[in-house]
Amino acid sequence: MNKSLLFFGAVLLISSCKLFSPEWSNSFGEKSQPVKSEFKMKQQHFIFSELIDTNAIYISENEWVTSARNGSLVDSASVKYDYMVFSNSGIVFISALNEKLPKDNSELIAWGQYCLSQVEGNQIKLEFYNHNLRGFQFWYGTITKDGDIFFYKRRSRSRMASKGKLNYLYMKEKWEGGKINLEFPK
Repeated sequence: MNKSLLFFGAVLLISSCKLFSPEWSNSFGEKSQPVKSEFKMKQQHFIFSELIDTNAIYISENEWVTSARNGSLVDSASVKYDYMVFSNSGIVFISALNEKLPKDNSELIAWGQYCLSQVEGNQIKLEFYNHNLRGFQFWYGTITKDGDIFFYKRRSRSRMASKGKLNYLYMKEKWEGGKINLEFPK
């Protein structure tokens, strides 16, 4: 019993020291982007789904209020935009907490990260690196009849880590900013 506790404690200590952190791309500027080989979904055979529009931007508009730990208001409500764009090869670019929507491709991928997707029927699964949790995460969603995507569940890639419910609706809008070419940074 004591040996197993000692082993479990050692694993926790080592993992908190970032020895198990992913390999990072060095060609993505100042942003932290895991290389494609770190994603579990890269091993799955990708099948393109017509339910995903590669000429669209999927936008989630959210109202945020900044507060201190004691609950006092730091900043009044403001609107922030999260968005994602898809390729026909399973690559997705996601960006969060933007004050304005992008107008062209240079603004489109200026801030965010590349991740992978898989679609089965009208169900979609994303795998991305959550920098706040310092680990990979899966999001599960449903593609609606209108083409919007509703994400309803999240799960950490590690079976011992977090999971929970989501309530994010990404509305599909036609992208007028030019042809979207997504490639994972090397």
